This record gives sequence, C-alpha cells and structure tokens, in this order.
Amino acid sequence: ELMRPVDDETEVRAAAIAALGRAAAGPDFEEIRAYEFASSHCYASFEAFKDGVLQVDGSRRAAFEAHEAQLRKDFERTAERIADGYSFTHPKRLNLFKRH
Repeated sequence: ELMRPVDDETEVRAAAIAALGRAAAGPDFEEIRAYEFASSHCYASFEAFKDGVLQVDGSRRAAFEAHEAQLRKDFERTAERIADGYSFTHPKRLNLFKRH
C-alpha cells in the first residue's frame, strides 16, 4: 500500500494470480498447496526506506520525489515503531506446484 503512488502492482499481482489459476487448471501442473505468510522489513528512518527503494530501482526516483510528502506521511502512519526505527509487515503468497 505504501508504494502504490510510485509503483502500483495491483494489476500485475492480479495477472499473476490469474496465471497461477490457469496453471493449476491446466494439464501440466497440479497445485499442491498455497501458503500465505508475512515478512517484515525494518528501516532506521524514512530516508533509509527511500534509499533502499531507489537502490533497487533508480527509475522510481521521479515518481518517488513527486509523491515524497505523501509517502513520508504514509510511512509514519503505516509503520510499527520499534526500538531501531520502523517495521513494516508485508503479506506474501507462495503457490507450490508439481509438474505432471
């Protein structure tokens, strides 16, 4: 949610889930299990978060800077405060398939 103004993955994730569904329904694969879990990422500050985002993909810089005030506000609003800074929980999904 935090990165949506910079890199909205809504459509990409929906397409990926649809592709997994097609694979499971097709003749080549069998879905063994779907796992849903969470991972945490911690940052010392908003600046550390920004540096990490831009280090992964520098092409995000213009969009990040255009939305920086809102991103900073959302960072503070959505983070869990911890002793070393800020923690974010990210939902994850793993689909385990077996090839026929």
